[in-house]
Amino acid sequence: MIWKSMPSGDDPTGENRFSEKIMLKQREAITIRLDHDPGDIMKKPKIEAEEQQPRKVIRADKAPTEGYSLVVDGHFKSHHDTVEAAEEAGMALKNQYQMLQVQVYDAATKTRSMIEWPAPVQA
Repeated sequence: MIWKSMPSGDDPTGENRFSEKIMLKQREAITIRLDHDPGDIMKKPKIEAEEQQPRKVIRADKAPTEGYSLVVDGHFKSHHDTVEAAEEAGMALKNQYQMLQVQVYDAATKTRSMIEWPAPVQA
């Protein structure tokens, strides 16, 4: 379909876009939008927070005072109650990412022990 060039006030439907009929429709649409309150359609339920328990915050930049922690590339990561659990978590991490330097930190003696990646067995 080829459209003829029209003066700027003409509408392709044949009416002048500044006619009373079109101006009234636009004015009604604007007033409907202004009268509409979006809160009427959907109201979110107010969630009342129960009294929250204070969290035990373990800072990654300070050495723990008890238990055993994993030290990955010089940063404290996870905390464990036993040395076996810490070594197991360290080996799982080392098996997945061999390039990491993984250590187990003992808070009681303030020492670190390196977790070594097992060397391949040569036949």
